[in-house]
Amino acid sequence: MIEFTCKYYSAYGLKIKSEINLPELNEIDTTNFDVTVSYGNVPSKIENPVKIGVAFQAKQNEFLLNVPDIADYFVKNGNEIIVSKKENVSNSEINLFLLGSAFGAVLYQQKKVPFHGSTVIINNKAIIISGVSGAGKSTIVASLTNKNYPLLSDDVTVLKEKNGNIIAISGFPQVKLWQDSLDMMNISAKNLIKIRPQLEKYKFPVKNFVEGQKQVDSIFILTKKNTKNVEIEEIKGIEKFKILANNTYRKQFVSALKLEKEQFKIISLLAAKTKLYFIKRPNGINTIDEISNLIIEKTLTC
Repeated sequence: MIEFTCKYYSAYGLKIKSEINLPELNEIDTTNFDVTVSYGNVPSKIENPVKIGVAFQAKQNEFLLNVPDIADYFVKNGNEIIVSKKENVSNSEINLFLLGSAFGAVLYQQKKVPFHGSTVIINNKAIIISGVSGAGKSTIVASLTNKNYPLLSDDVTVLKEKNGNIIAISGFPQVKLWQDSLDMMNISAKNLIKIRPQLEKYKFPVKNFVEGQKQVDSIFILTKKNTKNVEIEEIKGIEKFKILANNTYRKQFVSALKLEKEQFKIISLLAAKTKLYFIKRPNGINTIDEISNLIIEKTLTC
């Protein structure tokens, strides 16, 4: 029998005990933990689940994710993840889904609300950059960290209420960048690890990272458009709630895990307490610097 050595990590405000190596996370010196991650036997199904597409099954305190040729992930009670991996699978591939959907389920089971967005600190406030996959949020975040604005979280930002405001909680010091984004920022992929062997997308460690919590000030949602210029529009009124609710991370998990009330509370407060902007960027043109400078300008002048 293979014996695994456990290590302790921090992410999303959680202390994690894991026998799976998680080099993406900050390792910590502790023996206390909120969540355990281990290899083990995963059930083939959940009794009376809500099915979410082909890969997911869930009910209130159980979540099952099946990723063909990679691994099966079982999450329960907001404090345990069990992974059954396939043969000849890299640690990087296992961790891609572990630190994404599996940890998203942990957060939901703990009645926290993960938002689909990357967050940097500008003017001592949390600024969230959101958008669909491929919109360029991680690229803009990498640009902002290069301009000395620290990373708080990439891709998933955990939100909570504190004293009537919305607080963003730190993730871990990494962004995921496509090859074309690396090229536009003159970053070599030579020493970077692919998130999956068949994808030209890489794990990019960020040194300019802070752990902790910051009040959310503004949210910028990136979209692509057939235009020559970058455009920005502030969104107000009831439309804000709809847009923000649609950008909840894995929003299909909300009803399956019976967390509509928690999500409504956080998203309502987020809409009331923060500024929301759409940034439309042209296809095929390098506007990284222009957009990151626009975000800085809007944030510092608000």
